[in-house]
Amino acid sequence: MILYSVTSLDDEMFIFLGGRGTRAPAASVGTPGSPTRLASCGAYALLGELLFQATGLPARYWRIGKNRCGKPHAVTQHINGHFDVSVSHSGRLIAAAVSTIGPIGIDVECRQPGRDVVGMAGLAFGESERLEVIRNGEDAFYRIWTLREAMAKALGVGYPLVVDGCDRVPLDPVNGSWGTLVDGRRWFFSHSRPDAMTHIALACLAPSQYVSSRPNCPPSFYI
Repeated sequence: MILYSVTSLDDEMFIFLGGRGTRAPAASVGTPGSPTRLASCGAYALLGELLFQATGLPARYWRIGKNRCGKPHAVTQHINGHFDVSVSHSGRLIAAAVSTIGPIGIDVECRQPGRDVVGMAGLAFGESERLEVIRNGEDAFYRIWTLREAMAKALGVGYPLVVDGCDRVPLDPVNGSWGTLVDGRRWFFSHSRPDAMTHIALACLAPSQYVSSRPNCPPSFYI
């Protein structure tokens, strides 16, 4: 099971999610009261709501922490099973994901018009990915960027993997959900664009037992 949600963080939504009992880790980004900090707290509140939907266990029974690279983890003593989690935010958008299949990463990005996406791709992407950005501009850049960041979040290794200059993202399909091998490991990906300015990507690393039983069947991504 992979469950995810993306929503706009208006005042009403923040009050609703905050009242559900989830607290962001102490190391959440941004200074207290800043838009970045509010978005980070909102994303963790949304994560608590997803954990409740997935397990029926209220958010107050979960302990949310981070590893040294910022990957969140959710732990509880009240039910069995492992739930891998991820959060993201961009502008007023917040996103969260929960997986019982394997390590999960989610990334949401709002386009910023005027960015030198070809130059950024030249510094961060692999050769095939850079050529794809030259051919297709912002559409290709944000698709590749969000998928690379989702992979890095799933692995829990942080930003260096996003900009390591190696090809990592399949160039097809452009949107939808699919499975493929990357560096000898099977990944499940999803990329979508709910509007012209927003890109949402998920990446899930499948464990060996899942690969052997369903080698070419990507999981359902439930929103």
